Amino acid sequence: MGVSRISESGIFEVEHCFTKAYCVTELQDKEWEQLIVAWRESGTECGILQGKYLNETYLLLREGYCDISEAIEKFAEMERKLKITGLSTEQRIERYCNYISKVLGGAYPADSYLSETPAWKEAASMNKLRTSEKEIAAEAGYFAVMAIRRFPGKIKRGMLRKLADKEYCAASYLSALRVTDKRIRESVEEEYLGVDGVLPRMKRKAPLLYDILKNEDGNREDTGSFMSASAYFLLHAETLEELYENMSDFSLTAGENGIRTEKIPLAELKRQRELKETLAMFGLMGNCQKRYGNFLPADDTLKLLVYGNAKEEVKGQAYDVEEMRALFFGENGRREEKGNEQK
Repeated sequence: MGVSRISESGIFEVEHCFTKAYCVTELQDKEWEQLIVAWRESGTECGILQGKYLNETYLLLREGYCDISEAIEKFAEMERKLKITGLSTEQRIERYCNYISKVLGGAYPADSYLSETPAWKEAASMNKLRTSEKEIAAEAGYFAVMAIRRFPGKIKRGMLRKLADKEYCAASYLSALRVTDKRIRESVEEEYLGVDGVLPRMKRKAPLLYDILKNEDGNREDTGSFMSASAYFLLHAETLEELYENMSDFSLTAGENGIRTEKIPLAELKRQRELKETLAMFGLMGNCQKRYGNFLPADDTLKLLVYGNAKEEVKGQAYDVEEMRALFFGENGRREEKGNEQK
């Protein structure tokens, strides 16, 4: 699973980050919004997990600290500010075992995670996974992990609920992390040359991005205008034919809402480590996929994090690489993209 160390307080070290999970199912909409606003000020990466394989809604926090002692202290401080209580290690492992039992189609009790480890370690190894027709297979059926390749230009509050609530969606993971103005500038400069030529157009179409790029010397205080957001969905079906139908329906629903999705080719990888770590990600282990991400205005990202049913619409712009291509190269870039998709 990629977990290298755990503490009794529920902190897991994974991918050079320390993580902790919180059950937030009982929070009312207003309480949840207050929590998200307080989290934004912390600058810590967060993930929101939910779905029928999890039964509850969870907040997962990820942060790089020097050591486990510092992590314990910092998470305790954050919990006081956010007014939440974290899951213990035993609770996290129990929830992981409940989740992975549904994936693998067997019973993997957590028992005592210290003195009776064989059951949950067998669940962690996922040795019963196999691949079939380039899809993930287990005794429980067939699985695919869909990612959001691009968010739409107009962000609706709670817009991901339409996807997460699909009957065949076993679990979902939405992550968000504050991105510095320096990182935004570096990303644009790494990908493109001749930024000055498009600044006038950018000023009109992407004013937040324009302000950051215009500040070339970087001597201004970081604005916190952008976040990196990504979303992943675990789809399930009893047969391969049904799985393909579910993926098609999922992509169609996403497209109707201006969202472009893509299946992660996990079952096609020669090494299964990424496959196992991605499945563990949905089970509160603290893993996080890094294949897909969009730069979004921070206020729009907060709208995604609020899974409410409000219908208000907020104008925004997702700045992933492909959107940048269209912005820099205009319709020629868009035609080239469409031509590649058809090949």
